Amino acid sequence: MADVRWFVMGDDDTVFVAENLVRVLRKYDHTQFYYIGSLSESHLQNIFFSYGMAYGGGGFAISYPLAKALCEMQDRCIQRYPALYGSDDRMQACMAELGVPLTKELGFHQYDVYGNLLGLLAAHPVTPLVSLHHLDVVEPIFPNLTRLQALQKLTIPMRLDSAGLMQQSICYDKARGWTISVSWGFVVLIFRGVFSPREMEMPSRTFLNWYRRADYTAYAFNTRPVTRNPCQKPFVFYFSSGELNSSSLSEEEGIIVSEYRRHRVAQPECRWRMPDPSAIDVVKVYKKPDPYLWDRAPRRNCCRVMTSKENGSMVVDVGVCKEGELAFVVPLAQQLTLTSAGSAAGSVWLRNWLCCPLAPQLALFGSVAGWLRNWLRLAPLSVGSATGSVACWLHNWLRLAPLPVGSATGSVARWLRNFVHSQRPTGWVGPSALCQVV
Repeated sequence: MADVRWFVMGDDDTVFVAENLVRVLRKYDHTQFYYIGSLSESHLQNIFFSYGMAYGGGGFAISYPLAKALCEMQDRCIQRYPALYGSDDRMQACMAELGVPLTKELGFHQYDVYGNLLGLLAAHPVTPLVSLHHLDVVEPIFPNLTRLQALQKLTIPMRLDSAGLMQQSICYDKARGWTISVSWGFVVLIFRGVFSPREMEMPSRTFLNWYRRADYTAYAFNTRPVTRNPCQKPFVFYFSSGELNSSSLSEEEGIIVSEYRRHRVAQPECRWRMPDPSAIDVVKVYKKPDPYLWDRAPRRNCCRVMTSKENGSMVVDVGVCKEGELAFVVPLAQQLTLTSAGSAAGSVWLRNWLCCPLAPQLALFGSVAGWLRNWLRLAPLSVGSATGSVACWLHNWLRLAPLPVGSATGSVARWLRNFVHSQRPTGWVGPSALCQVV
């Protein structure tokens, strides 16, 4: 078998993206000993089996020389481990005897979870999507379809640009104060307000762990909760169709136009006075095919919200980040303070800032004070809080919370009052300049 370089193992319910599997394996020298795969999403599964084992459901690959060495000792090796449960467990035990560690590639997905994979696939790590497992256990990845129909639908973007499949891009509609997350070929999420890329990179817990519990400590990676605030629930637009528009024979010179249509579910009432994403029915995403994406250093693609001439639609451009391009919006408080310049005391600056009208594109309640007052009254409480409202919780926290190190003012409220009166921001020039957007 001189023309064989790799052996790949998967289960009967494993789906491979063959082009991405090749992209991953060609990074490694097939003449050396390599054992490549990934772990379970379940922390408890990894403890019970091994954090050094490639899970067979997600699939793993071994190089040809390693397969030859394994063939010479495997029959004797597996007899030494009768208590081990599965073939992947025994395989790792034999790898340990050969002294070959697991080379982890995060694109192999075991998916030891139940429920909806939306949170995981919408925040896919910056690595090629190689495999999907347990698709007979989780909900169909596209709603209102059977599992088979959903997978058939996924093959459309897979054929158009397999390298970019499920890759996340994060950008902002500054005019409307929205956060946009594009998982190309799968879903577009629109959030009211500004969420940092650090938060958007973390999967939201739309799923349960392998033991059917909503326990955030049970995962081998960071997650974020599904928000309780009705105004911060995402509007979900699933992939509907896509095609390559090209006037030439080269696919690389064409543009992929894909459409994502809103998943219509009941949205809770939101009292924020800002543009409502429910006015958007379809998101069009423009992207150039990039088959050499993974030949470069790993980096998320950037996205930009473009002007749309059609009512009820949004246009987003996805592609390689330009020089100096960031997924970043200056927080409102920082926008205001960046143009402030030297009040007589911190209390004067704070009073002016609170009373200052908000920037037009982020106006919610006419002033920061109005927004803060409504937020205190309406925002959801932290987990385990029983104080009735955020205002009550904040009042109790200010009165009771421990003080910063070295403070001797008796309460956080007193410390905060003293802090406001003592701080002197530099360069104050008045409310009109204070409200300019940087």
